[in-house]
Amino acid sequence: MHEHLICLTAADDHRALARLSAMLVQRKATITTMQFSRQPDSKSWWIQLIVRVESERERELVVKRLNRLVDIIKAFEVPGDGGHWRQTVFVALHPEPGEAVYIGQIAGSFGAEVLESDAAGIRLHLSADPRRCRDFIDLLRPFGLGEVLLGAVSGVRVGSHHRGNKTRRRATDTAHTHRQRN
Repeated sequence: MHEHLICLTAADDHRALARLSAMLVQRKATITTMQFSRQPDSKSWWIQLIVRVESERERELVVKRLNRLVDIIKAFEVPGDGGHWRQTVFVALHPEPGEAVYIGQIAGSFGAEVLESDAAGIRLHLSADPRRCRDFIDLLRPFGLGEVLLGAVSGVRVGSHHRGNKTRRRATDTAHTHRQRN
């Protein structure tokens, strides 16, 4: 089974989530992560799902069926191997005396942030690719791993930012041309 990140915009209707879940159960897709956020100044929801499906054909069917659901405005897959996927992890450690140096080296090599370090323990934060987050946790296990809080996986479509840059350039070019005429 392969994991796929599917993003969708849904209308602000309490039944939209029920329809979404029922369709995924019917297609035998397993939801591993689901994240919701309300769109700013809008009555719609932005939903990101990580789903496991048995085949590429099943993935295509899931996206097509999502786009046909009532209250689903748009659904699409964020393609790729997860290179643009991000997850947040917070870790609380209770290390033995003298282990803080090793924990600091691990945190530094991953680009993690040390939130707090005191007699009670060390608290770390990392935002990275989900596989990197799992590796980070695995390396910290021998150092008195107390608590782990994983955030939902989020993703960004590759290339979508280029369209915005072209729009800005065109507006600038138009303004420049307008000034030359006057």
